[in-house]
Amino acid sequence: MTLSGDDRLALHDLVARYAALVDARDFTAVGELFTPDAVLRTPAPPSELAPVNRLSGRTSIITELQRLEGFKATFHGILGVVLDP
Repeated sequence: MTLSGDDRLALHDLVARYAALVDARDFTAVGELFTPDAVLRTPAPPSELAPVNRLSGRTSIITELQRLEGFKATFHGILGVVLDP
């Protein structure tokens, strides 16, 4: 399967929106980027940087991301995106 140019642009836009909304702490809007049955894999820093946690569904994803409110600020710089179909 090959991704079309439009698909690639849409995926780049999705990644950029995710980063901007997380940094803005708009977790409800971040949740809307995911399908209702989405799964998000996250690390468990500092002990584990690999994606070991499995979050299922928007509510779980939003709840997990709200933990970032404990940080004064975050900055997601999106570099070198590779899209494999």
